[in-house]
Amino acid sequence: MALVLVALVGYVCGARFSYTMITAFQSVGFILLIVFASSGIGLLIGTFIKHVHGAIMTGVGITVISAAISGLMAPYSSLPLILQHFSRTFPISSANSSIIYLLAGEDFAGYNPLSIVQTSFTIVISIIIFAAGVIAYSRFCWMKE
Repeated sequence: MALVLVALVGYVCGARFSYTMITAFQSVGFILLIVFASSGIGLLIGTFIKHVHGAIMTGVGITVISAAISGLMAPYSSLPLILQHFSRTFPISSANSSIIYLLAGEDFAGYNPLSIVQTSFTIVISIIIFAAGVIAYSRFCWMKE
């Protein structure tokens, strides 16, 4: 529901995308990579921060800081060089740039994130973060009977 509402508000405000069914499905794939990486980070935070309030505050803090320094809150081209490198390696911003590139073009993304190396790295690091979260959770938090 939220996705439809955001898309509708964007369309009303003038957002237009040029895409095919293939690019739409590719975008969904990158959204799934964002979900995997975010879930892994959340599992890691929840594993090592035992109190709910602390885990929530830590998660919000990490989210805001990482979004600010990775290009999610500012155009890629306006980031300093070191943060541009971070943006390319942080799987959430890299996948986000891929979605932007697919739906709006390179002018909006700031670079082409769909190279073989960049895409492979984004996929691998997202899966590694998710796996690390699942492994940490299963070893340190799983209730044993």
